[in-house]
Amino acid sequence: MAYPIRNTPLVPDQVSRTGEVQGAINGAITTATNALATQNLAEDRRRAPALNELLSGLRAAFAALLKDVDAARAAGSDAEPELFDVCTSAIEEADGSAGEAMTAVDEELDQYLNNLLPYTTGAGVYQPGQVNAVLSACVADLNTRLGSAAITQDAKPLADMLAGSQYVLLKAEAKRRAVEELSPVRHTVRTLFNEANLASISPVLMFDAARMDPDGGLGTRFGIGVGLRATLVNSVDFTLGYVANPRRATGESPGALFFTMRIRDLF
Repeated sequence: MAYPIRNTPLVPDQVSRTGEVQGAINGAITTATNALATQNLAEDRRRAPALNELLSGLRAAFAALLKDVDAARAAGSDAEPELFDVCTSAIEEADGSAGEAMTAVDEELDQYLNNLLPYTTGAGVYQPGQVNAVLSACVADLNTRLGSAAITQDAKPLADMLAGSQYVLLKAEAKRRAVEELSPVRHTVRTLFNEANLASISPVLMFDAARMDPDGGLGTRFGIGVGLRATLVNSVDFTLGYVANPRRATGESPGALFFTMRIRDLF
């Protein structure tokens, strides 16, 4: 058993515990995770039909919802005109992005999808997306005043598609795979910044016991001792100490000096 009493961290506390450094590291890992998730999703053969189904469904839901909102406006609702304008604008912007996404490719497609659907940036900022903006403007704000059953009914598919469409499920699966694939990176960084020492010194307590021969003539023998351990970069241990022989037989030494070197996996 050994317990460090002096240590020099591999990464100084002034660096490892600085908020800017931690934020930069977490941001870099998040960015890498998002990029890997995007690649995983792009390589999934199920992506194209699932995306086409999602975009077609969104456009149909937008059209039905806009029709309901226009009907409520024409009926002379007492809701504030600004609420109608914000809702209508949100629908038109989201529908425009969905229409453009149906013919876009590569980075342009990713940009339209980022506009439409919620995602988290590399800096860890959650972006709700245009579909959520439609739900917020038309359901949470406008329909709270209107109480329209038609708006409630036609807005529900939007929320359902955000939560459980095939494309959204594939995207979540790709993200899970990316997190798993980069888990060793996270562990390595955490070890280097928070756990690894450049060097450390530890007092050692050692106890050893063994049955020395099958006939039991020597019985169970044991030794107890103390020593000192030096560890370099949490990878190489050098231990020096002395183990006493408290039940020594005739002709045995009172103990033994010991030295060990152990190489272990840092991670």
